[in-house]
Amino acid sequence: MSKHASFMLIWISLAAISAFSQTVISPNEEITTQARTLVQAAQELEKKDKFSEAAEKYAEAVKLVPDNAALYTYLGYAYARLEKYDEALAALEKAVSLDKNLVVCYYNLSIIYEKKNRPIEAISALHKAIKLNPQYINAWIRLCDLALIYDKNQEALDCYQDLVKLVPQDVNSLANYGVALNKSKKYREAIKILQEIVAKFPNHAEAYNSLGVSFLETKKFSEAITSFNTALKIKPEMELTRYNLAVAQLALHNRSAAYEQYYVLKTGSSGLAEKLIQLIQKDLLVVINK
Repeated sequence: MSKHASFMLIWISLAAISAFSQTVISPNEEITTQARTLVQAAQELEKKDKFSEAAEKYAEAVKLVPDNAALYTYLGYAYARLEKYDEALAALEKAVSLDKNLVVCYYNLSIIYEKKNRPIEAISALHKAIKLNPQYINAWIRLCDLALIYDKNQEALDCYQDLVKLVPQDVNSLANYGVALNKSKKYREAIKILQEIVAKFPNHAEAYNSLGVSFLETKKFSEAITSFNTALKIKPEMELTRYNLAVAQLALHNRSAAYEQYYVLKTGSSGLAEKLIQLIQKDLLVVINK
């Protein structure tokens, strides 16, 4: 069954922390008055979303104080907001070469590395941030989610186990922990956690989808169908859940119900629709051959 079921990561938690974090220059930081004035001007420009002008101010400040790590962090932040990721990466890497204790800088680097499709370095940067500050929750969340996204299943599972101890009430982290358990084929553990989540948060569609996957993989097809239907009542646009529902319906040889999901998918995700119709036709051939 695992070759058909689709996992759905709870994207909310990752999206919520995808914004770059800013650092703060300490009042006793040794920079010139002129450089400090430039930084203050840049920050005022940032409040107006004028990041191009802000980057110019930060670049001027860096020229005045070229050995100040915090200034490079500011510059990297501005470039990142402009989606100038090569320039942002250069500035942030320069910052950590000057000061290896810049926790926020490592966090920002992880975002840049991910955007440049360099997941190993993104994960490594987050490990460094957490080593410097073990209570950096956003870094923990991002680390766990990235490990899950890039199919580092055991690392994701270990990470979520630590994370849920730090933030036991964070529903998205708990739900993603359920996803990690599913991907590690620990379905019964996943069912326990996900059932607790939906009991407390009955409108958590993604958790219902993951619970449905757990039931599907343990051949509890009726329970899977109920979970997927509940998820779709909450969020009808969840196409992966609709596909999963059809897989569960096919497992009970309810092809007419699976066809209904196919026609809905056909209006949206042609890829999932094509994949589903192949399953339906395969199921039909099995029945005919009998």
